Amino acid sequence: MSRHDLTNTEWNAIRNSLPKERSGKPGRPWADHRKTINGIMWLLNVGAPWRDIPECYGKWQTIYKRFRSQSGFWHHLWSKLLQTLRRNKMIDPSIWCVDGSIVRAHHSAVGGSSQTSRCAVKNGLGRSRGGYSSKLHIARDGQGIPLGIRVTAGQINEPTEFIDLMDSIPLKLQRKANRSEYLAGDKAYVARYIFEWLESKSIGNVIPNRKNENKNPNFCRERYRQRNVVERLIGRLKHFRRIATRYDKTVESYLSMIKIAFLRITIKAIK
Repeated sequence: MSRHDLTNTEWNAIRNSLPKERSGKPGRPWADHRKTINGIMWLLNVGAPWRDIPECYGKWQTIYKRFRSQSGFWHHLWSKLLQTLRRNKMIDPSIWCVDGSIVRAHHSAVGGSSQTSRCAVKNGLGRSRGGYSSKLHIARDGQGIPLGIRVTAGQINEPTEFIDLMDSIPLKLQRKANRSEYLAGDKAYVARYIFEWLESKSIGNVIPNRKNENKNPNFCRERYRQRNVVERLIGRLKHFRRIATRYDKTVESYLSMIKIAFLRITIKAIK
Protein backbone atom coordinates (compact mmCIF):
# COMPACT_ATOMS: atom_id res chain seq x y z
CA MET A 1 0.00 0.00 0.00
CA SER A 2 1.39 3.39 -1.03
CA ARG A 3 1.32 6.30 1.40
CA HIS A 4 -0.74 8.17 -1.23
CA ASP A 5 -3.56 5.59 -1.29
CA LEU A 6 -7.00 6.32 0.11
CA THR A 7 -7.40 5.48 3.78
CA ASN A 8 -10.43 3.47 4.88
CA THR A 9 -12.04 6.67 6.20
CA GLU A 10 -11.57 8.47 2.86
CA TRP A 11 -12.80 5.47 0.88
CA ASN A 12 -15.93 5.08 3.02
CA ALA A 13 -16.72 8.77 2.52
CA ILE A 14 -16.96 8.44 -1.28
CA ARG A 15 -17.65 4.78 -2.06
CA ASN A 16 -21.46 5.08 -2.05
CA SER A 17 -21.32 7.89 -4.61
CA LEU A 18 -19.30 5.89 -7.16
CA PRO A 19 -20.96 4.12 -10.12
CA LYS A 20 -22.03 0.58 -9.32
CA GLU A 21 -19.69 -2.04 -10.72
CA ARG A 22 -21.15 -4.39 -13.33
CA SER A 23 -22.03 -7.87 -12.10
CA GLY A 24 -23.53 -10.58 -14.29
CA LYS A 25 -24.04 -8.17 -17.20
CA PRO A 26 -22.57 -8.44 -20.70
CA GLY A 27 -19.56 -6.33 -21.55
CA ARG A 28 -16.19 -5.77 -19.97
CA PRO A 29 -16.44 -5.38 -16.17
CA TRP A 30 -15.33 -2.18 -14.45
CA ALA A 31 -11.77 -2.01 -13.19
CA ASP A 32 -11.72 -1.94 -9.38
CA HIS A 33 -12.83 1.56 -8.32
CA ARG A 34 -10.57 1.87 -5.30
CA LYS A 35 -7.46 0.69 -7.15
CA THR A 36 -8.18 3.07 -10.05
CA ILE A 37 -8.70 6.08 -7.76
CA ASN A 38 -5.53 5.18 -5.85
CA GLY A 39 -3.70 5.37 -9.18
CA ILE A 40 -5.06 8.88 -9.72
CA MET A 41 -4.06 9.81 -6.16
CA TRP A 42 -0.53 8.55 -6.80
CA LEU A 43 -0.30 10.72 -9.92
CA LEU A 44 -1.79 13.73 -8.08
CA ASN A 45 0.86 13.55 -5.36
CA VAL A 46 3.88 12.57 -7.45
CA GLY A 47 3.22 14.69 -10.56
CA ALA A 48 4.58 12.04 -12.94
CA PRO A 49 3.34 11.39 -16.50
CA TRP A 50 0.33 9.09 -16.88
CA ARG A 51 2.50 6.38 -18.44
CA ASP A 52 4.57 6.15 -15.24
CA ILE A 53 1.69 5.05 -12.99
CA PRO A 54 2.82 1.81 -11.27
CA GLU A 55 1.31 -1.40 -12.66
CA CYS A 56 -0.07 -2.30 -9.24
CA TYR A 57 -2.88 0.21 -9.90
CA GLY A 58 -3.79 -1.31 -13.27
CA LYS A 59 -3.19 -0.18 -16.83
CA TRP A 60 -2.41 3.51 -17.08
CA GLN A 61 -4.69 3.80 -20.13
CA THR A 62 -7.64 2.56 -18.07
CA ILE A 63 -6.91 5.01 -15.26
CA TYR A 64 -6.51 7.91 -17.70
CA LYS A 65 -9.74 7.09 -19.56
CA ARG A 66 -11.65 6.81 -16.27
CA PHE A 67 -10.29 10.18 -15.15
CA ARG A 68 -11.11 11.90 -18.46
CA SER A 69 -14.53 10.34 -19.03
CA GLN A 70 -15.68 11.26 -15.52
CA SER A 71 -14.35 14.84 -15.34
CA GLY A 72 -17.80 16.12 -14.32
CA PHE A 73 -18.13 13.36 -11.74
CA TRP A 74 -15.37 14.78 -9.52
CA HIS A 75 -17.19 18.13 -9.35
CA HIS A 76 -20.43 16.30 -8.54
CA LEU A 77 -18.73 14.29 -5.80
CA TRP A 78 -17.16 17.39 -4.23
CA SER A 79 -20.45 19.33 -4.48
CA LYS A 80 -22.33 16.47 -2.82
CA LEU A 81 -19.82 16.43 0.03
CA LEU A 82 -20.25 20.19 0.58
CA GLN A 83 -24.04 19.83 0.62
CA THR A 84 -23.73 17.12 3.27
CA LEU A 85 -21.46 19.33 5.37
CA ARG A 86 -23.91 22.21 5.09
CA ARG A 87 -26.83 20.06 6.24
CA ASN A 88 -24.75 18.86 9.19
CA LYS A 89 -23.77 22.49 9.98
CA MET A 90 -20.07 21.72 9.57
CA ILE A 91 -19.31 24.72 7.34
CA ASP A 92 -18.26 27.80 9.31
CA PRO A 93 -20.76 30.62 8.58
CA SER A 94 -18.87 33.29 10.54
CA ILE A 95 -16.29 34.22 7.89
CA TRP A 96 -15.19 33.11 4.43
CA CYS A 97 -11.90 34.07 2.77
CA VAL A 98 -10.75 34.52 -0.83
CA ASP A 99 -7.33 34.74 -2.45
CA GLY A 100 -5.43 34.01 -5.66
CA SER A 101 -2.13 32.31 -6.44
CA ILE A 102 0.03 31.80 -9.51
CA VAL A 103 0.91 28.28 -10.73
CA ARG A 104 3.64 27.73 -13.31
CA ALA A 105 2.63 25.81 -16.43
CA HIS A 106 4.88 22.99 -17.67
CA HIS A 107 5.74 22.96 -21.37
CA SER A 108 3.51 19.88 -21.78
CA ALA A 109 0.51 22.03 -20.83
CA VAL A 110 1.31 24.63 -23.45
CA GLY A 111 0.90 22.27 -26.41
CA GLY A 112 -2.87 22.21 -26.25
CA SER A 113 -3.29 25.99 -26.07
CA SER A 114 -0.42 27.62 -27.97
CA GLN A 115 -2.25 28.01 -31.28
CA THR A 116 -3.87 31.33 -30.40
CA SER A 117 -3.87 33.55 -27.35
CA ARG A 118 -7.68 33.31 -27.21
CA CYS A 119 -7.50 29.50 -27.03
CA ALA A 120 -4.84 29.73 -24.30
CA VAL A 121 -6.91 32.10 -22.14
CA LYS A 122 -9.94 29.84 -22.58
CA ASN A 123 -7.89 26.99 -21.11
CA GLY A 124 -6.60 29.14 -18.25
CA LEU A 125 -3.10 29.71 -19.61
CA GLY A 126 -1.30 33.01 -20.09
CA ARG A 127 1.77 35.06 -19.33
CA SER A 128 2.39 36.77 -16.01
CA ARG A 129 5.52 37.97 -14.23
CA GLY A 130 6.28 34.35 -13.42
CA GLY A 131 6.22 33.31 -17.07
CA TYR A 132 3.65 31.02 -18.69
CA SER A 133 1.19 30.26 -15.92
CA SER A 134 -2.32 29.84 -14.57
CA LYS A 135 -3.92 31.56 -11.61
CA LEU A 136 -6.00 29.81 -8.96
CA HIS A 137 -8.84 31.84 -7.41
CA ILE A 138 -9.98 30.11 -4.21
CA ALA A 139 -12.68 30.59 -1.56
CA ARG A 140 -12.81 28.71 1.73
CA ASP A 141 -14.56 28.90 5.07
CA GLY A 142 -12.99 29.76 8.42
CA GLN A 143 -12.27 26.11 9.27
CA GLY A 144 -10.24 25.39 6.15
CA ILE A 145 -12.88 23.70 4.01
CA PRO A 146 -12.52 24.69 0.32
CA LEU A 147 -15.72 26.12 -1.13
CA GLY A 148 -15.02 27.47 -4.62
CA ILE A 149 -12.34 27.46 -7.31
CA ARG A 150 -11.67 29.27 -10.58
CA VAL A 151 -8.70 28.73 -12.91
CA THR A 152 -7.73 31.56 -15.24
CA ALA A 153 -4.73 32.73 -17.22
CA GLY A 154 -1.90 33.98 -15.02
CA GLN A 155 -2.33 37.63 -15.99
CA ILE A 156 -5.99 37.82 -14.88
CA ASN A 157 -6.51 39.97 -11.76
CA GLU A 158 -8.36 38.61 -8.73
CA PRO A 159 -11.17 41.24 -8.62
CA THR A 160 -12.35 40.46 -12.16
CA GLU A 161 -13.01 36.83 -11.16
CA PHE A 162 -14.58 37.49 -7.76
CA ILE A 163 -18.25 37.13 -8.74
CA ASP A 164 -17.55 34.05 -10.90
CA LEU A 165 -15.60 32.59 -7.98
CA MET A 166 -18.56 33.04 -5.66
CA ASP A 167 -20.85 31.55 -8.31
CA SER A 168 -18.59 28.47 -8.42
CA ILE A 169 -19.53 27.63 -4.81
CA PRO A 170 -21.98 24.70 -5.04
CA LEU A 171 -24.07 26.03 -2.14
CA LYS A 172 -27.10 28.14 -3.08
CA LEU A 173 -26.00 31.60 -1.98
CA GLN A 174 -29.46 33.03 -2.68
CA ARG A 175 -30.44 31.63 0.72
CA LYS A 176 -29.07 33.61 3.64
CA ALA A 177 -28.49 30.43 5.65
CA ASN A 178 -25.94 29.31 3.05
CA ARG A 179 -23.93 32.56 3.12
CA SER A 180 -21.26 33.73 5.51
CA GLU A 181 -21.58 36.70 7.84
CA TYR A 182 -18.27 38.22 6.67
CA LEU A 183 -15.89 37.85 3.75
CA ALA A 184 -12.16 38.61 4.01
CA GLY A 185 -9.78 39.40 1.17
CA ASP A 186 -6.58 41.35 0.69
CA LYS A 187 -6.20 44.77 -0.97
CA ALA A 188 -6.43 43.21 -4.43
CA TYR A 189 -10.19 42.89 -3.86
CA VAL A 190 -10.78 46.61 -3.37
CA ALA A 191 -13.39 47.32 -6.04
CA ARG A 192 -16.74 49.09 -5.94
CA TYR A 193 -18.67 46.26 -7.64
CA ILE A 194 -17.31 43.77 -5.09
CA PHE A 195 -18.47 45.97 -2.20
CA GLU A 196 -21.88 46.37 -3.86
CA TRP A 197 -22.18 42.60 -4.35
CA LEU A 198 -21.33 41.95 -0.70
CA GLU A 199 -23.84 44.58 0.42
CA SER A 200 -26.57 43.06 -1.78
CA LYS A 201 -25.97 39.69 -0.08
CA SER A 202 -25.80 41.22 3.43
CA ILE A 203 -22.23 40.00 3.87
CA GLY A 204 -19.83 42.06 5.98
CA ASN A 205 -16.82 43.51 4.20
CA VAL A 206 -13.43 42.63 5.75
CA ILE A 207 -11.20 44.06 3.00
CA PRO A 208 -8.53 46.64 3.94
CA ASN A 209 -8.40 49.93 2.09
CA ARG A 210 -5.45 51.11 0.01
CA LYS A 211 -3.29 53.95 1.30
CA ASN A 212 -4.78 56.50 -1.08
CA GLU A 213 -8.38 55.67 -0.19
CA ASN A 214 -10.71 56.41 2.70
CA LYS A 215 -10.65 53.94 5.57
CA ASN A 216 -13.21 51.14 5.42
CA PRO A 217 -15.46 51.74 8.48
CA ASN A 218 -16.47 48.05 8.52
CA PHE A 219 -12.91 46.74 8.53
CA CYS A 220 -11.99 44.61 11.57
CA ARG A 221 -8.35 43.69 12.02
CA GLU A 222 -9.17 40.71 14.26
CA ARG A 223 -11.39 39.16 11.60
CA TYR A 224 -8.87 40.00 8.89
CA ARG A 225 -6.25 37.90 10.67
CA GLN A 226 -8.38 34.83 9.98
CA ARG A 227 -7.69 35.29 6.26
CA ASN A 228 -4.52 33.23 6.63
CA VAL A 229 -6.66 30.07 6.38
CA VAL A 230 -6.98 30.55 2.61
CA GLU A 231 -3.22 31.02 2.30
CA ARG A 232 -2.72 27.77 4.22
CA LEU A 233 -5.12 26.03 1.84
CA ILE A 234 -3.09 27.24 -1.15
CA GLY A 235 0.03 25.92 0.57
CA ARG A 236 -1.61 22.52 1.10
CA LEU A 237 -2.78 22.40 -2.51
CA LYS A 238 0.76 22.95 -3.71
CA HIS A 239 1.91 19.91 -1.76
CA PHE A 240 0.24 18.00 -4.59
CA ARG A 241 2.85 18.18 -7.35
CA ARG A 242 0.28 17.75 -10.11
CA ILE A 243 -1.27 21.03 -8.92
CA ALA A 244 1.88 22.94 -7.92
CA THR A 245 2.98 22.66 -11.56
CA ARG A 246 0.30 22.52 -14.22
CA TYR A 247 0.79 19.65 -16.68
CA ASP A 248 -2.79 19.39 -18.01
CA LYS A 249 -3.54 20.96 -21.38
CA THR A 250 -7.23 21.59 -20.76
CA VAL A 251 -8.71 23.58 -17.90
CA GLU A 252 -11.30 20.82 -17.32
CA SER A 253 -8.60 18.24 -16.53
CA TYR A 254 -6.71 20.63 -14.28
CA LEU A 255 -9.89 21.55 -12.39
CA SER A 256 -10.68 17.86 -11.95
CA MET A 257 -7.27 17.33 -10.34
CA ILE A 258 -7.88 20.28 -8.00
CA LYS A 259 -11.31 18.97 -6.98
CA ILE A 260 -9.89 15.52 -6.24
CA ALA A 261 -7.37 17.28 -3.99
CA PHE A 262 -10.26 19.26 -2.43
CA LEU A 263 -12.02 15.97 -1.65
CA ARG A 264 -8.99 14.66 0.20
CA ILE A 265 -8.40 17.92 2.09
CA THR A 266 -12.06 18.21 3.08
CA ILE A 267 -12.37 14.63 4.31
CA LYS A 268 -9.23 15.02 6.41
CA ALA A 269 -10.54 18.32 7.84
CA ILE A 270 -13.82 16.83 9.06
CA LYS A 271 -12.82 13.37 10.29
